[in-house]
Amino acid sequence: MESTLLFYVLFTIVHTSWTLTPHDPCPDLPPVVSLNLKGCTQLPCSFVKGSTIEFIIEVLADRDIKTLTADVKAFALGTETTYPLPGDVGNVCDHLLDGECPLEAGEDVKYHLLFPISESYPAIPLVIQFSIVSEFGTIGCLRLPSVVVDS
Repeated sequence: MESTLLFYVLFTIVHTSWTLTPHDPCPDLPPVVSLNLKGCTQLPCSFVKGSTIEFIIEVLADRDIKTLTADVKAFALGTETTYPLPGDVGNVCDHLLDGECPLEAGEDVKYHLLFPISESYPAIPLVIQFSIVSEFGTIGCLRLPSVVVDS
């Protein structure tokens, strides 16, 4: 009985902490399977300067894959800017929650990304594009309407 109660309590905590986040597809690129962004259940997502945002991006391997990287771009005020991820964060294979590279065709994996929001970012609306890229090209892409806000 106690273990059943503990299961339901833990399930409820996890379920309410992580819910699917709406997002837009990228033009002419394959979509991701899902996005979970802690604290964002409706668009646009708000990112507080000086915080770190936690993402889980789920993708499906379309063929056998040896390497995966993350490519991040921001679209704001009519410009496109590449966002370099710090350290090894952009190496998707090093941050998979439920698998490891190489991946087999049809394998579904989740990438855990900690995304720092710098104090120097302007407080403006923007669209962030996340692409998960293999040695063969993009296997999943999403666009996330967002706004950076002061702390």
